[in-house]
Amino acid sequence: MRLRRLGLVLLFGAALFACKQGEGDRCQIDSDCEDDLVCVQEATGGVCRPTGGGGGSVDAAPPADAPPAIDAGDEPDAATDEVDAAPELDAGDLDAG
Repeated sequence: MRLRRLGLVLLFGAALFACKQGEGDRCQIDSDCEDDLVCVQEATGGVCRPTGGGGGSVDAAPPADAPPAIDAGDEPDAATDEVDAAPELDAGDLDAG
């Protein structure tokens, strides 16, 4: 009975250490990779790569062949023009009839 319990503990412990991904394995976040690796987002998805290797990228960065961003220029926003849509009414303007 003790041998079985020891075997289960060792198996469970090994499973915890086996969760980290090695270099070239798929990942979603840095903590998915082994300690000396980071998760780099590539065209096919995240891949564990060595840290400091210059292979890192910014998450959600535009593709390299994306066109330049369009600048709205100096046109004022429509929200800056104050417009009062409701006319002012006096009590005398209302028809009591």
